[in-house]
Amino acid sequence: MNLPKFRIENQRVFLENNFEGSQPTLSDACERFGAFYLASELLGGSFMLGVDSLLKDYFSLPLDEKMELKITESKFHRGYLPISHENAKKSTELDMKEAFDVANHLPPCDDGYILHGPNVYPNRPPHFKSTIEEYYYRLTKTSEIVFHEI
Repeated sequence: MNLPKFRIENQRVFLENNFEGSQPTLSDACERFGAFYLASELLGGSFMLGVDSLLKDYFSLPLDEKMELKITESKFHRGYLPISHENAKKSTELDMKEAFDVANHLPPCDDGYILHGPNVYPNRPPHFKSTIEEYYYRLTKTSEIVFHEI
């Protein structure tokens, strides 16, 4: 299937590939195809190479060091998620991903929502916190642009 490919530049969305007939918008792509490709200047180039390198460094750390921020020890469901900890499928098949969960950084609160609170960050690798916060900001900004267009 030939899916529409869009790009975000200067906070505007542009169609990159040609279609016979009408040119789909993001909303059309959702309705007609159920999916689309998206490239964004916010999530490309050297910044993403830096994020990739940082995450490789983090996930290469010894397990005991990563487990210091185990997600199940976090009141606000933030931190390290070890391999096979979260199985999306209700089966005996192990989920072979490991992850580090962050969300919108909020001050600690007791409003009853487990996801409302501060993020936690490892001490290593250097610049983990600042890089991941910038990455989260860029993902949020990209999603805001997409939803505005839809």
